[in-house]
Amino acid sequence: VVADNGVGVLVFEPCGKLIRKIGKKGTEKGEFRDLFSVCVSQQGEIIVADTRIVVFDKNGTFVREFGWKTPKEGSRGRYQGLAMDNNGLLLAVRSDKAGSYIQVFNYIDGTLHSVIDSHGSKLKR
Repeated sequence: VVADNGVGVLVFEPCGKLIRKIGKKGTEKGEFRDLFSVCVSQQGEIIVADTRIVVFDKNGTFVREFGWKTPKEGSRGRYQGLAMDNNGLLLAVRSDKAGSYIQVFNYIDGTLHSVIDSHGSKLKR
């Protein structure tokens, strides 16, 4: 699975053959504003870091999005990295003008579990 901001998410077979393209640039649900990173859940869902977190099933069908409360809030920053732990928590690095921080979400329902704040310092990639 590869994130390509100009194209969308590309899913390949292990041999390198392209299986499918997921999503496109846009502002509707399931479309990307500023695609940055991607990971795969334990259930095989494709999780995309954008201005919000966008989830697709393994076939590329839009499932849900979460990570911000209003479109204005989502436009002020973006998610830059994702990691899933073995307990079903999704760690998402978010950067905006106020700084950088890690939001920890309950992946199943998308609720915010906790925040790890850099206190105004920029987190290094």
